[in-house]
Amino acid sequence: MEDHALNAAKAAIEMQMVHQKMRAEFEAQGKEVPAMGVGISTGEVIAGEFGPPIRTDFTAMGRVMNLGARLCSAAVGEQIVISESTLSDIKPHARVRELEPQNLKGIQRTVKTFELLSVSE
Repeated sequence: MEDHALNAAKAAIEMQMVHQKMRAEFEAQGKEVPAMGVGISTGEVIAGEFGPPIRTDFTAMGRVMNLGARLCSAAVGEQIVISESTLSDIKPHARVRELEPQNLKGIQRTVKTFELLSVSE
């Protein structure tokens, strides 16, 4: 997909906006909804239908997927955390804040991470 990283960044921002709106509506009803963090990693993966013929699932696998999952876990509150490779792909369109390098479970090296604040066309 062309501009996949930019599309992912825009989707993450939209997800956060919708989630904030939903939280406000539920809080008005006296219900609590936890904040949601989002993680985005960009790169090559193996994707396709996996599993036995009677129960296949479309999934993606690879180091990039593992990193994305770890970034998602590292994101706090309503934060969007992106990898260095994602920032490289969206840099002209992104406003970010560099975060402290992180040691993430299952990742051998310290990872540079960034908080995505906004994106433009």
